[in-house]
Amino acid sequence: MLDNHTFDIATILRESLQAENVALDHYRALLSLVEDRSVALEEYARQMIQTEELHAGEVDKMLRRPGEVETSPERRTGHS
Repeated sequence: MLDNHTFDIATILRESLQAENVALDHYRALLSLVEDRSVALEEYARQMIQTEELHAGEVDKMLRRPGEVETSPERRTGHS
C-alpha cells in the first residue's frame, strides 16, 4: 500500500484490493511460466492464486454496503 497518510477505511480497503489484484496478476504470470515445467512451482502458484482470491473476496465484501451483493467496481475491473 502506498503511504499517502489517508486514514479513510474505504480508501485503505481499495488500496488493499489493488495490492491483491497486483499479486494475483504476478501469480498468474508465474503459473503460465511454469505450467508443464515444474509441478512444485505450478502447485505453489495455484495455492497463492487461491489465497489471494480469497483475500480479495474478503476485502471486496468489506467495501460493500450492508445488503449489497454485487461485486465492487474495483474487484470487477481489478483496478481502483
